[in-house]
Amino acid sequence: MMNRNLQLPIPFIRGVVTASVLAGCLSASATTVIFSDNYNVANGNLDTASLSGRTNGIDAYGVIPQSTTIEQQISGDQLELIPGGGDGTGDSACMRFDTITNHAKLWDWSNNPGGAAITNAGGMTVTFNWTAKNTNSSDWIYFTAGADSNDIYGLKYALLATSTNTASGILIANDGEVQTYSDGVLYSSGYWPSTRTNHTVKIDYEFTSWATGAPVNVSVIVDSNYVVSGNFTWKHNLGAQFMNLGTYQETNFIDNFSVTTFTNTISAGFTTNTFVNIGELPWGAHTDNGSEYYTITNSYGQPCVTMSNNVLTLTSYYVPQNGYNYQSGVVYANTDVPSSGYNFVTLDVDIYTPYAGTTGCWPAFWLDSAWTWPPEIDIAEFKGNEGGGNVWQNVDNTAGTWICVISTITPGVWHHYSLALAPANGGNRFYQLYLDGVIKGQGSFTDTQGVPFEVIFNYAMEGSSGTPGPTTTTYIQAKNWIMATH
Repeated sequence: MMNRNLQLPIPFIRGVVTASVLAGCLSASATTVIFSDNYNVANGNLDTASLSGRTNGIDAYGVIPQSTTIEQQISGDQLELIPGGGDGTGDSACMRFDTITNHAKLWDWSNNPGGAAITNAGGMTVTFNWTAKNTNSSDWIYFTAGADSNDIYGLKYALLATSTNTASGILIANDGEVQTYSDGVLYSSGYWPSTRTNHTVKIDYEFTSWATGAPVNVSVIVDSNYVVSGNFTWKHNLGAQFMNLGTYQETNFIDNFSVTTFTNTISAGFTTNTFVNIGELPWGAHTDNGSEYYTITNSYGQPCVTMSNNVLTLTSYYVPQNGYNYQSGVVYANTDVPSSGYNFVTLDVDIYTPYAGTTGCWPAFWLDSAWTWPPEIDIAEFKGNEGGGNVWQNVDNTAGTWICVISTITPGVWHHYSLALAPANGGNRFYQLYLDGVIKGQGSFTDTQGVPFEVIFNYAMEGSSGTPGPTTTTYIQAKNWIMATH
């Protein structure tokens, strides 16, 4: 917990995004339709239905929706997703996407004009309207991205979303539960209030490369409720990526399916264009309740901050001078977390902490009110005096009243940290804190100001992390930084 002294409001001199500015940014960044299907044709078999007047987008020339397991139907200008053995049988079926000129070849979303448009925009958004059979059963529809072609064409489609060969599988249940899987492992789940059968589903995928091993952040929004987020990496298909939409054991209806570019990224990557490195915290201080002195380089000319290939490294050197034991690195984002203009804003980053659990090491990734403190959110704070590999994720509800979650991590291993944050509503603000895709803390905190937040990465020493600290050089690294609205 940084718990810095109460500060006076800071003038907006760094690129704070207000609601009006954000709205302008979002409207100025036009969404590109990659593929859409309104299903507005005569009732009949999906596989043989005309595409005329039905599909649109820059990849519409090459994509044809087709059935897997059982013939799917178009009924009443909607896609009727029919399970393989009939309602209640537990046998799933799905709509896949083939290449128009070769129905034995899946459409590769990473290739063609659409694939380049998506990575240039920083990701894609999949949306559709869904009519469920009821609001109380655990039956579900599913969407997969990065599924293995052998699974899609083979006999494993009944478990396609949870297959060990699917990079990202999402289950959306009638009763309001959402589960996200990667390689068959459940890594995140959440709920939304399912009080009706007609829903709007929005899935945001944030990434800049389709290549195997490239990281992806995924967020699931149902009926404007931000339900859950997670992260995975592309794999299985040597850079080719395939998608599917299906049902498990009940008939469901889908309408207005679309794949578009994701255009709501506010900040991404560690560069001098996204983070400020001047050896100071945003309010001009060179220290933060520890025995460190923040500076660009230490007394011997060695850098305390490096940003190379979008990887941030903060280094702390043991250099006792002028009442401080250490000279350390600090950066802050040149664009603050906006206060409004969205349903949720998300912040995602991977952090490598080889010295987690080392007494005296006190690095943190956190948000501080850009106006007056509190509120404060510590997305990942590491206190060495807590012992082997603990991470704190905290919210300052009111001055001196903290909501804290402590988790054990493995030092020397990359971990993914994220936050989903709503705008202030009635003096309160809802949040979800994640570690490796799992919700570790959620609730609301007091925010009567409706503030924007400063984004800070700093390497404090000793203080709340205990003494004595190390007499050697230590460091922390971060990568895959993304801030986006949903």
